[in-house]
Amino acid sequence: MAIDRGIGMPSIDIASGQLASDQTLTRIASGSALFFVGTFLGLGLNYVYAIVLARLLGPEQFGLYAIGLGCFNLLSVIALAGLDTAVLRFVPALRAQSDAAGIGGIIRAALVLSSGLGVIFAAVLLLSSDMLATQFLHHPDATTVLQLFALSIPLFVVSTVAISALQAFGEVRWRTFVKYLCEPIMKFAITMGFIWVGWGLTSAVVALPVALLLTAVLALFPLRHFWLKVKVPFFSNKYYSGVITYSLPLLGGLFLNSIATRSDVFFLGYWVPVAQVGIYSAAFQTAAIMAVVLGTLESVATPFLSESISMNNRADVRSLAGTVLRWTMMVTLPLCIIMAVFATDVMDLFGKQFASGWVCLVILTVGQFANSVTGCSNGMLLWSGHSKLVMWNSVVASGTQIGLYLILIPSYGIVGAAIAASASLVLTTILRIVQVHHVLNIWPYDSTIIKPLVSGLLSLALILMVRVVLPASMAVVLVGLFVITYLALLLMFGLPEGDRTMLLQLRRRVVQSS
Repeated sequence: MAIDRGIGMPSIDIASGQLASDQTLTRIASGSALFFVGTFLGLGLNYVYAIVLARLLGPEQFGLYAIGLGCFNLLSVIALAGLDTAVLRFVPALRAQSDAAGIGGIIRAALVLSSGLGVIFAAVLLLSSDMLATQFLHHPDATTVLQLFALSIPLFVVSTVAISALQAFGEVRWRTFVKYLCEPIMKFAITMGFIWVGWGLTSAVVALPVALLLTAVLALFPLRHFWLKVKVPFFSNKYYSGVITYSLPLLGGLFLNSIATRSDVFFLGYWVPVAQVGIYSAAFQTAAIMAVVLGTLESVATPFLSESISMNNRADVRSLAGTVLRWTMMVTLPLCIIMAVFATDVMDLFGKQFASGWVCLVILTVGQFANSVTGCSNGMLLWSGHSKLVMWNSVVASGTQIGLYLILIPSYGIVGAAIAASASLVLTTILRIVQVHHVLNIWPYDSTIIKPLVSGLLSLALILMVRVVLPASMAVVLVGLFVITYLALLLMFGLPEGDRTMLLQLRRRVVQSS
């Protein structure tokens, strides 16, 4: 891909070509390093944003925001209908064939379909907002919140498809700059400005569509030649039918999965006070940080995995999947331990009223860690054409999760919701691992994951012993000690040869560019 060293407008190149395995790993590492920095800057801003909102608004108003955001997330994912996945499935394969017309046809079809679905679901939420607020959530103030969130749905689905197209081209810098820097900064700035003039909760709800509009414009501009000037009929049946045929099996699973994973706040809103929804949401957002690690690595690896699978290069697929899994575990294991051991301190960041959610945080953290150790299993099933299998996975896991919500939330409130969410993640993990091994004959686990596990457990044992003699106020010192010990043990045990080579190549690149 021809892009400048700085963050400039990317020049999209349709030419692809298989790289050697070590070159691919270096590309993934280079992209991941940049993507990690951008993602965690964006994640940090979003997390600080949530903390500031929670402190300024309090649990009840923050709970209303969480309910509106949950409804927006639910309908947005359904409206997306797997179209972003279709782009990631077809574009890398067409790049391998240098088929510019085919790439343009797929991108245009996905954008047109996503725009239409986004408008439809926005209208659904607008028309049903009053009924949802008064009859289901029993909170009339939620009406305006839901109506404002509805405006963001079309912008989200279009921007997500455009971002997926950039991802399919292996473009990292511009995508990171747009999605993980511009969007959260814009949202944060607008919210703080409106809060300063006294808009309160409305400020956060208004800021979201403005930020998403910016993301959509900036993501679509580099792709303009594909969705504006492609030399194929605007409604070419070939591309629309291909995208729909691939995405349609995903829609049923997405529908159930979205209801299961995004509707926890609705079940809570029906059975528990809105303030409890706010506390649960703070815990959920904190635990979800772990999902970003796998999402980042998988996002960068996806074009290479998709191409390798389309060319039936099983050796490269095994190497890529194993590397992504190992790197994911190396990062998520210490995060899991820190969130579990210091759960009360973490929840206290949102305010003293949120500290009671520490049990939820521990339970959700375990579930997110289980999800992380699947590696690229879900993606490998999708890129190999097993979208129906992915759909049935979603049906089974979603049905289990919804059933557990209905059983546990009325009796155990937010703790019951956390148990249901984590149990579903564990079940999904087992299904994906078994299926990838059975269908693709790929087992990404090897002896290289033992070193991170041992390093994490030994570091945990150390801080638990030290914690006995240190006062509770020294949590930051303990976290620092844990991180230093973990990194030292990783280096002492030694990194796999491929990781050492990759780090040396990255170091050489940094020195050359400085």
